[in-house]
Amino acid sequence: PIGERDYPGGLLASAATDQNDDAVLRRDLLNHLTESQRECVILRNEEELSLDEIATRTGKPKTSVKTNISVARRRMLEELKKMI
Repeated sequence: PIGERDYPGGLLASAATDQNDDAVLRRDLLNHLTESQRECVILRNEEELSLDEIATRTGKPKTSVKTNISVARRRMLEELKKMI
């Protein structure tokens, strides 16, 4: 079966497909955000920075970072619900 074939790096075909699907979904959801929201979400979720670290890196106040992330999460959830 195709799901049992190994891909480079030892991933099964189904796992590779799942990873690709997740990446496409993340990209689509991030595209609904403002640039500022997208930057904060990526720094928080993918680079795992703290709110203070994000504030330092972006030059935004910590309260703005928190707001950007909160609004972005709500927006992504709304968009995800539309897809289901």
